[in-house]
Order: sequence, then C-alpha cells, then structure tokens
Amino acid sequence: AEAEALSDARWGPGDAVFQYANEGRASTLWYHDHCLGITRLNVYAGLAGFYLMRGGPSDVEGDALPGPAPRLGDPPGARYYEIPVVIQDRSFQADGSLWYPASRARFDGFKGPYIPVSDIPPIWNPEFFGDAMVANGRTWPVLPVEPRRYRFRFLNGCNSRTLILKVVADPLARRPASPALALWQIGSDGGFLEAPVELGQLLVAPAERVDVVVDFTGLPTGTGLYLINEGADDPFQGGRAGVDF
Repeated sequence: AEAEALSDARWGPGDAVFQYANEGRASTLWYHDHCLGITRLNVYAGLAGFYLMRGGPSDVEGDALPGPAPRLGDPPGARYYEIPVVIQDRSFQADGSLWYPASRARFDGFKGPYIPVSDIPPIWNPEFFGDAMVANGRTWPVLPVEPRRYRFRFLNGCNSRTLILKVVADPLARRPASPALALWQIGSDGGFLEAPVELGQLLVAPAERVDVVVDFTGLPTGTGLYLINEGADDPFQGGRAGVDF
C-alpha cells in the first residue's frame, strides 16, 4: 500500500522519492529546508521541525524518563511530560508579519553596489539577530506544570544567536542570574550521554539540541519560574571563560 501511495498520480516528471531507514541512535534530530542560498530564510520563516528518533539498543526503556510526548491524533487537553521546544529569535513588523533585512546595510553598513554591479548579493547577511525570542513560534508562552519531572528537548533554531539558558525565579534579576532549578542534561545531538549531568545553565549553539530533565517536585503551587537566555546579541560575544564555555 505504501509503494502504491508513493507512485500516486500526483508525482510528475522530474519528481523522485527517497526512503532512508532510521538506523541511527535514539536522539533529538530536526529537519529544515536546505534550498541553496535561502536556507536561513526558510528556517526563519518556520519551515523546520523536530525528528525524534526512538527505539533500538541506544534508547532508554520503560518509564525511566518522563512522558508521554505529543503525538498525532491526541485529544484536546492531553497532558504531556516530554515537551520539544524550538527557540528562535525573530523580528516583527507592526502588523505582526515577520521582518527580515532586505540588504546588508543593517549588518555591516554596506549599502551597495550589489549584484549585478558587484559580486555581493544584498540578501546575504552573515549574521541576523532578531529582537523577540519565541518558543515553538510564540512570544512569552506559558506552560503550567505539575510538581513532577519533565523532559524538555531544546533546539536552538536561531540563525546566529548562541543561547545561554537558565530557569530563574526573577527574569529581571541582574545578570548573571542565579538558577532556580537544576537542568539535568541527559542527551545531546548524538543521543544519550553516558550519565546525566547536573547543570545550572545550558550553552546551546545554533542548530544544537539539548535533552534535559527538570524536576518541579516540591515547588509551592503558584510558583512562577522563567526560562531566560543570557546569550549576547552579537556573534561570538558574552559569557565567561571557564564558566559558560
């Protein structure tokens, strides 16, 4: 039936279907468009998502980790304890649409001449830093949690920004802020670590993934916590040597 579906009449001349076996380790992967020359634009526009590999000898069996994770067909109001979170920085226009620089002028002050007068394309900004942070496409999202452990799969989906993530009690506290909860890292891009590592913060480069467990057990009802980023608004800046990296 699958082969028949792939040979459906919707496919035309020049189309091709490639199938790959999921033979890799259980890990937090992601996919995005790789169109030559505009990959950064498509990721920025939202053409990206998680690809979570499960099963096999490298996976953790049973109920050792919090779950379930979101699944297609779940009923409204389903509770999840494994939550994928893609973090991106974006800029918005007054009508809510995405804003992206149309030239290099905002990046390095170069206003031309551009192609075809020169060999410099106007749309290729070496770095881009938005002024609004979003998680799963939302600004300032709120997640009510229960007094138990949660598993978070973090993805840095920013074009250029390196993240330094912390869970804090006061989002306006002087930086560097003191973490309110430990982040137990259990995995990375390549799968599970040999043993969990207790961290106060996460250093996450663009496209990097971090698999963590956070324990909210014992917190009083109504406690407000904030996931913040202390990473700089410039490339290769911020942080403290020997502490943050």
